[in-house]
Amino acid sequence: VNEVIRATDRPLMAPCAFLGAMRSAVSIPTSIITGLRGFPQLSAFSTSTDLDNHYQHPLFGRTIPADSGIAVPIIKHLQALGVRYLGVVYVNDPYGTAYARGLQDAALEYAPEMTLKLIDCPVNAGPPSSISRIVKFLKATEYRYFFGIINPLDNFKNIMIEAYKEGIAGTGEHTWLFGDSQYGDIALRAFPKDGPIHKALLGSGVIQASGGIPDKMPVLKTYQEELKRLRNSGDIDYLIAKSPYPDKHTSEQLLDDVFLIRPDLYSPFIYDSAIAAGLGACNAAVGAGDDYFDGYEHFAAITRTTFLGPSGPVTLDNLTGSRDPSSAYSILVNFMIDDTHDSDDTIVFKGVTSGLFEFGEWREFEPYVYADGSTVAPPDLKPPEVDQNYLGTGWRASGWVMCGIGIALAAALALWTRSKRNARVIKASQPFFLYIICFGIALFISSIFPLGVDEEIASSSGCTIACNSFLWLISLGFCITFSALYTKTRRVNKIFLNPSFKRVVVTMMDVAKPMMAILGINALVLILMTVISPILWTVEVLSEDQFGRPTETRGFCDWSGSLPFVAPLAVVNFASLLFSVTEAYRARHISIEFAESEYIFKSMLVICLAFFVGFPVLLLVNENNAAYYFFLSATIFITGSVVLMLIFIPKIRYQRQQDPEEEKEKRVRISMGGATPSSATNGMKHRQSSMDSSSSNDDSGLLVLSHPKTEAMLRKRIEQLERQLREVTSLHYSSRMEYAEEGNNSGSKSMMMDPVEQAVGPIKENPVEENRVEESRIDKRGAEESRTDSRTESRSESLQESPPAAEIAEPPKPMEDPEEQDKNNN
Repeated sequence: VNEVIRATDRPLMAPCAFLGAMRSAVSIPTSIITGLRGFPQLSAFSTSTDLDNHYQHPLFGRTIPADSGIAVPIIKHLQALGVRYLGVVYVNDPYGTAYARGLQDAALEYAPEMTLKLIDCPVNAGPPSSISRIVKFLKATEYRYFFGIINPLDNFKNIMIEAYKEGIAGTGEHTWLFGDSQYGDIALRAFPKDGPIHKALLGSGVIQASGGIPDKMPVLKTYQEELKRLRNSGDIDYLIAKSPYPDKHTSEQLLDDVFLIRPDLYSPFIYDSAIAAGLGACNAAVGAGDDYFDGYEHFAAITRTTFLGPSGPVTLDNLTGSRDPSSAYSILVNFMIDDTHDSDDTIVFKGVTSGLFEFGEWREFEPYVYADGSTVAPPDLKPPEVDQNYLGTGWRASGWVMCGIGIALAAALALWTRSKRNARVIKASQPFFLYIICFGIALFISSIFPLGVDEEIASSSGCTIACNSFLWLISLGFCITFSALYTKTRRVNKIFLNPSFKRVVVTMMDVAKPMMAILGINALVLILMTVISPILWTVEVLSEDQFGRPTETRGFCDWSGSLPFVAPLAVVNFASLLFSVTEAYRARHISIEFAESEYIFKSMLVICLAFFVGFPVLLLVNENNAAYYFFLSATIFITGSVVLMLIFIPKIRYQRQQDPEEEKEKRVRISMGGATPSSATNGMKHRQSSMDSSSSNDDSGLLVLSHPKTEAMLRKRIEQLERQLREVTSLHYSSRMEYAEEGNNSGSKSMMMDPVEQAVGPIKENPVEENRVEESRIDKRGAEESRTDSRTESRSESLQESPPAAEIAEPPKPMEDPEEQDKNNN
């Protein structure tokens, strides 16, 4: 500052402009003085954003971008890495404060999704507790990317050592980047091998403004070659003569040093500052003509001047005087251990240029090596521990085991039906319908498999397919199963609940139409739903951490978009189920061979019970994936298995207990006729022989053992026969008495026999006693037949169900013996 004051007070050889200073802390006060005294000042190093204040520094300019401009490449680089959270520690001086504020402004403009947390460090940090407080603050953020603007060197070392101790450096998971001031603190400096700083700086880097890369840029390469040509005594003496401090250096000293041999990255900015001041003076002189120009006119001409320098195209802002960031270069330097350093106790980091920022974009030269030794950028945050509420192997295996058991059971029963297809019990129930039930239950239970699919074992699209597959399998399986049960019950009702109780023919197509209609509706709705609005797999976030990342999620099948299709599907199937139960209830008084109608009714009740009990419970456990899956799987498995057992276990037990001969002996039909017991017995035997012969050819179909109409007709017929028996007995007794009197008068035995005796044989002397004996014989025969009926379930009619038609006819009249027919005719 004193030198600037003395220089501006010189009466002779007053300066035209000032170049410098290096640090912003020096440029800020000196630019205030030069601005007040009317001298332009151009810096190649000072980057503080405070120098952009045109009112305090009206004549200050720089050929290096301000910190706010350098911050743009930093933010864009981190954004390209996917960094959304950045911790910033900065020295609490004008340079550090302006740099940190520039990072905030650049993030707000170019990466609004990025969050920055800043903490300042005093220039003289003081006791270790102050450093520890700073590092603990950075650790508490849980960030993994940090940017440091730390001066002086002692603060830098102490902070990095403490960061290593706290586990936010040297872990292979954290990345540290620094501003341009840290380049000299790291590069070509020896550190203890395997010490805290050595490990903390692994994978670190610097992002800074640069004059370019000589090997990549021809202009910069030419600039360096021309500087080397100045290494001669004549040119060096000329440069010393022009220096403000000619007594500080001699040509011999400069020629022995590396001066002009290896210029640093900032020398192009110094060259551009000198050229900008000279070209600005030329332009100002042209504009002034023969008159002089002052410092303000000179500075205005400088800001209007553009040229191609070694640091790139130079363009200054007309208001602030700072260089346009898009016209300057920035580089990313990756610090790596120098293998050429020969020491067992220390290591040296060398800077490797990894990328170049030009024209607003980053261009990679060498892969950046991070702290873990890889070239893949680590995440900016520790991956959260997310509870995704997967089913897990145990729950999934339990459901799939139930699925396998259910399918195996259905397949085994289908094979059993195939092997016993010639048995009476299978033909009576019709193998076709039994196969349908097995197939429907297999589809129904197989819906457990897609129900157990989640993102633990499949992708999101795979889970969506599983959601739709579940509805397809359970709907079609349910539809096929209960349609078969409904068809069998409807067939019985259509035959036996007709008003006339006459011969009715029911074909397979007649009963298959409802099944085909319901199945067609289900298939059509499912196809439309799958094409137009399928069920989607959705992941719901249940809780989040402080960064808005999910810590608990739940995947489920979202039915909301498919409700317009699922709701009609449910209504159709539920209405069909109610119709099926209604048909089963109407057939409750029809006793069918092997009690099949009873088990069909119970099967439908099981389906209804599973629906009414299971649906509310599913709503209660809907938020718990494991409980929802296990309960729904168990409900599907138990429902399907119980239906199979109710249909097949009675048949299996009957088949194992009865052999074919006993089954034929029990097929007895009771026929009530108007003949005498002996003739009725003969006729019944004849009928039984005929029916057995017929049934040997076609043994399918169920025998209806009792029916409300059948029982009423039989009771009415029995009452008629009892009434006729009483009338015949009374007539017989009175007729015999009359013929006995006539016989006594005529004395002829043949005349003593009345017409009744001539027709049926002689009459006992005691007709009342004879009637009692005959009634007792009839009662015994009736009791014996009743016991037979109880064993064979009193078959009275046969419902032939074998395809293509089932029919029932009125009971045939008993066949009478020819001799008995002649007597009756007489």
